[in-house]
Amino acid sequence: MILGAEGTPRVIAEIILVVAVLGWAIYIFFNIRGGRREVASEIELAPNRTQYLSDEELEGPKIFRVQLMGVGLLFVVAIGLPLYWILEPGRQAGAKAAWDARFADWGAQLFQTTANGGFNCAGCHGGMKAVGGVAPFTITNPTTG
Repeated sequence: MILGAEGTPRVIAEIILVVAVLGWAIYIFFNIRGGRREVASEIELAPNRTQYLSDEELEGPKIFRVQLMGVGLLFVVAIGLPLYWILEPGRQAGAKAAWDARFADWGAQLFQTTANGGFNCAGCHGGMKAVGGVAPFTITNPTTG
């Protein structure tokens, strides 16, 4: 295989892909092998583990708090989305005006003469008043003008 400027990124990407696939294969192999069920592993609770909450505790105040948070978030969405939709047209208009102003200023800077840091567009297109047209020394096609 001949490596040129075009082939190098592709070869590097293929090497990375092969390493990633091999890494995943090794990870899955060891994960499946280490995750085999032990015989009688859950007959008695290991000393480093503790009992979790009972069904009565989980279905009582704990589930009530979770449901209350869900209703609260529902109200946030129910009020927040319409409020966002109401304010969206004004936000878009403001963004468009700011975009136009920013690029109008940028264009004006580029139009400046080279001495003022621009690309000297003003030299050919009507001076700093930008009245249009081209300077007489501009090369034009005699057929089309």
